Amino acid sequence: MSKWRRKVDYSAVPRWAKLIFIIACVNWFIFFAVVFTIGGVALDTQPANGRFYVVSHGVQQKDVSEATWVFSLFYSYASLILLPVGICCGVAYLHRIKYKDLKKEESVIPKSGRVYLYIAIGLFTVIWVYSLTGGLIRSISAWMRMG
Repeated sequence: MSKWRRKVDYSAVPRWAKLIFIIACVNWFIFFAVVFTIGGVALDTQPANGRFYVVSHGVQQKDVSEATWVFSLFYSYASLILLPVGICCGVAYLHRIKYKDLKKEESVIPKSGRVYLYIAIGLFTVIWVYSLTGGLIRSISAWMRMG
């Protein structure tokens, strides 16, 4: 049987990990629909003089209400944090996924490549979360100074 047509056994992956991975993937598309509808994200924007805005691609600003700005700020942060969490849930159990059709069990990810994959995903996650949290803190600080 061709390497690309092998049947994969996901039974060793816990249901909660599969669920978080699926939720993260579905939420990624919902997030883009919300961003498109609102006109941007409030993450790392600093409201001033009673003006709240969202930014699209870092340049296009659109004025929004305070409620929309707060929703966008927290939903954007939660959605963008959920993505690496979903990836980590998927990657953490990747070594447990086996091919069904082989006489000898073979993992989808070879043992030699796992360490590098885990280091890369871990480093990406730390940098991603640090960056997003900094933007959230700056936005909340500016919002609190207004009131």
